[in-house]
Amino acid sequence: MEQKQVITNNINEQLVLDKYLIFLWKCEKKEYVGGQVVYTFSRDDSIPQIEEVRKLEKEYGEYKIGSMLPTFIFPALAMVLLTVLLILYIIQKENFNIILWFCSLGIPAILCIVASAIFMILRSMTVKKISTEKPIKDAEYKKKISELVK
Repeated sequence: MEQKQVITNNINEQLVLDKYLIFLWKCEKKEYVGGQVVYTFSRDDSIPQIEEVRKLEKEYGEYKIGSMLPTFIFPALAMVLLTVLLILYIIQKENFNIILWFCSLGIPAILCIVASAIFMILRSMTVKKISTEKPIKDAEYKKKISELVK
């Protein structure tokens, strides 16, 4: 009996479960540890075609959705930088050096917003790719496994 423990997060939980069930793994245990999900899988390694199944499993690859955290942190950081810029402008209205403060606070704030947008675009592209590609790939590999195990 072959056993494997997989640690994932709530976002990728279903992706991990789907993958391992396709390749003849059985979910023995599911635990929540902190913000992570820990799966314990087992598989009968006495079937004659186990090496082909392992090869197909490796060939299948892995799907993973990235965290949303950067898309929240970067705008918050931009708001803090812009707030500090505004406060400095209000406090130092007479001696305010716009070029100095805009370069030191305004440009990093703009870069944070751009970084957040880039992360959001990349994440949405990943989710779209998974939602279109994964069902087709799952069906293909389920068929290959069922033909092997007959």
